Parts: sequence; C-alpha cells; structure tokens
Amino acid sequence: MKPSNFKRIVAYVIDIMVVTAISTFLTISIYNGKKYQETTNQYSMLLQDFSNKEISQEEYIKKTNDMVYIMNKESIVITIVTEVITIVSFVVVPYFMNGQTVGKRCMNLKIVSNNNSKITMNNYLLRALFINSILMNLIGIVTILFLKKNTYIQVNDIVTTISSAFFVVTICMILFRSDKRGLHDIIAGTKVINVSEQAEVVEEHEDNEKEKDSKLKDAELIGEKKLKM
Repeated sequence: MKPSNFKRIVAYVIDIMVVTAISTFLTISIYNGKKYQETTNQYSMLLQDFSNKEISQEEYIKKTNDMVYIMNKESIVITIVTEVITIVSFVVVPYFMNGQTVGKRCMNLKIVSNNNSKITMNNYLLRALFINSILMNLIGIVTILFLKKNTYIQVNDIVTTISSAFFVVTICMILFRSDKRGLHDIIAGTKVINVSEQAEVVEEHEDNEKEKDSKLKDAELIGEKKLKM
C-alpha cells in the first residue's frame, strides 16, 4: 500500500515548520540592519501603489528586483543559517534516523531505495537538492556574494523559473503516478513508503526464506530415504 498524498503533505509541512522554528530561534538575535528595514518598508509601499494601480507593471518589476536584491543581500547570514538547518533536517537526520525526517516519523513514513539497495547520504542529498530547493538557494547565495546585482537578478529569475517548474512537475508525478515517485525520487533512486509496508515486505521475505528452508530439508530427508533403500 502506497502512502497517501495527505500523509506526505502533512509530513512535509511538519518538516518545514521544524526548519523554520529552529532557524528563527538561532537567528532571532541577528539584526538585519537599518537598510533592510527601510527597504522592507519601501517594498510594502510599492506593493500598495501597484495594487492601487498608481505605478505600471514594468516600474513595479524593476523596483521590486532592486529591493529584493538589497533585502537578500542584507539577510545573507540568516539565509546561510537556514540553508545549513535545511541540509541537516533533510539529509543528515534521515541518514541517521533510518530514512525518516521528523515529519515522516510523525506520519509513519520513510524514504527507501527504489531498487532495495542500501541507501546512502548521497541519495538523501540528491533528493533534497531539488525538492527542498537547496540547490537553488546555494546558487542564490553564491551569486549574491560574488556577482553584480544585474547578474544576480538574471540568474535568480532563471533558477526560480526552473525550480518552480520542477516543483510543479514533481507534485503532478506524486499525485498521478502509481508509485508516487516525483522527479527528486527518480533522480535520487528513492521512494517513500509506509513503515508498515516495509514490515510486511520483511515479513514476507522471512516467510519465503522459511519456506525455502523447509523445502530444502524435505528434499534432504527424501534423499536420505532413497539412499537407505
């Protein structure tokens, strides 16, 4: 029995809430700076002006790009901390918790290899790079630290578009594929199952092994009887 979409969504929401809570706790004392606060206020006013049709869409997009660049650059430390916590939560934690994140553990789900081989940290990393936007955020951190504003904005637009398309395709695959595997699962060679499903597989495997042993013993007994005759 495949895990329901509802259980997977709830598990993901729980994981995001955990990451957000830990990130907020660790970064609450980090002051973004006066420039960040001023830009945030300006962005709110800009959004209001656009909603009231006081400025054109082109002017809104141009000013928004400039403001987003400033806010992202001013909050880069918080972004890095959040990225580290995300990697720990979706890569390190499931590796040491037998395929379970906090959310998946709550919902009795786990990540396993699609071909029954041993799952490695690389599998979890490949999976998280795409579904948890780790790759997109890493590219964003590098570009905002080392490239000029216009280059950052162009790269960020491209990466955001690709990431959004990837996410939409993945959700559709999870909803409509019989095995519930998204693009991230296919890339990483993984799948999500109910913990009870794995227990049933193990039990079935043990029963098959016992049946094989029983048939082998019967064959040996028959062989011994024939030799005695």
